[in-house]
Parts: sequence; C-alpha cells; structure tokens
Amino acid sequence: MKKIKNVTSFRLDVTNPLDVQQVVTRVEQEGKGLYGLVNNAGVVDSWPICATSEEMLHRVFNVNVYGPLRITNALISFLIESQGRIINISSVSGIITPPFLGTYSMSKYALEAWSNALSQELKDYNVKVSIIEPGNYKSNIVNAVIPVLLKRFQQTTNSLFQKEIESILSREDEVTNTRKELPSPEEVADAVLDALFNERPKPRYLVISQVETDLFPLVLKAQLTKVFQLFRENTHGFTVKDLRNLFDEVINEN
Repeated sequence: MKKIKNVTSFRLDVTNPLDVQQVVTRVEQEGKGLYGLVNNAGVVDSWPICATSEEMLHRVFNVNVYGPLRITNALISFLIESQGRIINISSVSGIITPPFLGTYSMSKYALEAWSNALSQELKDYNVKVSIIEPGNYKSNIVNAVIPVLLKRFQQTTNSLFQKEIESILSREDEVTNTRKELPSPEEVADAVLDALFNERPKPRYLVISQVETDLFPLVLKAQLTKVFQLFRENTHGFTVKDLRNLFDEVINEN
C-alpha cells in the first residue's frame, strides 16, 4: 500500500468478519478512540433484473449493505463514546434506478434506508449520520465488474434476456472509456470532509459534477414524480395548498 503522511493504512475486507474484528482490536490497541467512520466499500453489477439470481444479489449486498452494517455495528461503541460521525457513501442510484442497474440500485436504496434508521436511532447519543450521493466520477468500479460479467455471460445459455445481456456487454468498453474522461472525485472527498468536521453536517450530500449537467434535473424530477404519484391517488382530501404548506414546512425544518 502507498504511504501517506500521518495515515496508517491496512487492508479490510468488509465481507470478512475476521477482518472486521481485527479493526476493532486495532482501535482498542491504539487507545485513541474513534471519531469518524466512512463506509465507502462498494461493488456494482449490470444485468437484467429478471435474470438476476439470489447469488448475484448477495454478491452486491454483501459488500454494499451487509459490509457497512458489519463494520458500523462492530465499532459503534467507540463512535458513541466520542459522539462521532458516520458517513455512508451511497449514490444517485439510491435515488433513481437506471435500467440494468437494478441490483446496484437496490443495494443503495437499502443503504439509504439503513442510514435514515441510524440517524434517528443515534440522535440521542449525539452521533451524526450523513449520506453522500455521488454522480459519476473517475473510478475503477466498472473495470472491476467486467471480468465478473464476462464469466457470467460464458455460463449463460438460452436466456430469455440474451439480447439485453449482449447489449450490456457490448457497451462495457464505451462505458469504461467514458469514465476515464470523468473528473476525479475530489468533490466527493470535500463532501466527506464537511460531513466529518462541520459543526452542523448535512443529512445528505448530493454531489454531481458540472460535466453531468442533465443529471441533477433528472434526480430532482424523479423525486417530484414520486410526490406526484402519491398525491395523484389522494383519498385524504389533501389539497395543492396543503402540499405547498408542507413543502414550506420541510424547508423551514431543514
């Protein structure tokens, strides 16, 4: 591992309970406590959701959902003692669900729900929880999954969704090359820094680069569409004026 000044680094597999326990032991041995935990481990998958097996789903959830749960539960006593911070790296895919990214999006929706539960349940302990929802930035997350997809494709025959699977694989080179042109994730790091050390951190940080000018309206529209879909089937006498008042109330509370 590369050495960074004032940083002690070591490998941690969040799917391995032994690795998690070794982190706990290390914090105990250091004797300095623990102020902040950033849950950043993540893997992606791209496959038709109706052709997705439990094994495929488990692979993603084991890292993206169970991993943060394992490490947070193992270290929670230190964070309560320090009245520290928990920062969970989600994604815009925890807000919107692109086609063929259903498994990844499901894991990020789960991470969002878990973060919301943590935030409420740890409030009385003065432990603050923030969710960071990045758009697309330069990373190796796509490169890492390509061998998995190719191996899976070789083992897949006569799938009802063969055309879609072939389309996914045919676009991988394009997706990989496009990601090389994306900005480095310094903006995401800045959001993490703010969530760790701002006296009043935000509950969530939507971090979208200026390169993706169409992504923010898409995310916002998705949220407003949910509100409209709930409101359209209104059977409780809720008026548009009530909706506006509720929106003002939310603004004032936040």
